[in-house]
Amino acid sequence: NLLKPVTSGITGDTVVCAGTTVTYAVANTNGSNYCWTITGNGTVIADNNNSITVLWNDTGAVSVSVKELNYILAEGEVQSFQTQVVAAAQSNFSFVANELEVEFTNLSSAAAGYQWSFGDNTLTSDTNPAPKNFASGGTYQVTLIAANSFCADTFAATLVIDSCPVADITYQLTNQNAFFYSPVTNTVSYYWNFGDGDSAAVGSPNVFHQYPVAGEYLIT
Repeated sequence: NLLKPVTSGITGDTVVCAGTTVTYAVANTNGSNYCWTITGNGTVIADNNNSITVLWNDTGAVSVSVKELNYILAEGEVQSFQTQVVAAAQSNFSFVANELEVEFTNLSSAAAGYQWSFGDNTLTSDTNPAPKNFASGGTYQVTLIAANSFCADTFAATLVIDSCPVADITYQLTNQNAFFYSPVTNTVSYYWNFGDGDSAAVGSPNVFHQYPVAGEYLIT
């Protein structure tokens, strides 16, 4: 017994999320080899003699054990270490846009806290935020961080927000020559009805029309 190695206790994480790697180690003694075993649904992804790294795949109680053999092949006492594997936080959300207003639904799981970033320098920690009103149309990168006490996950989506144009008309009239202008943003095409049976489809907000006779006309 005097020749038996005295193996140190195993160090490692006691609680981790599924899908997380954990490194377990004991103090290294020159000339010793260490034989590791694991219980539970895990994969050993690295074995460095006095330490191993394990990827735990499922939730539940798992453990690792190690036996040391010294340079004369004397065996030490088996050391064991238990880890509790909990569900990993999964971040996800859906959204429905109505012009500049967007309603978000949190679809995350195994999380206790949230951090939303809407891509316009606004944040909230609400689980399900109130409908979000964006100031203007554009492209916004929205991210949601979902976290529990042991791990966090991030989900991101790109929103293309489009605001409907509101039609408006200004004009200048010289005799029977009319110059029309539509001061509308977020518009790519214009369809004019001049009220005299004539119309025009144009790609700019400016249009000229000459009326055949003086009179009163409804312009749309």
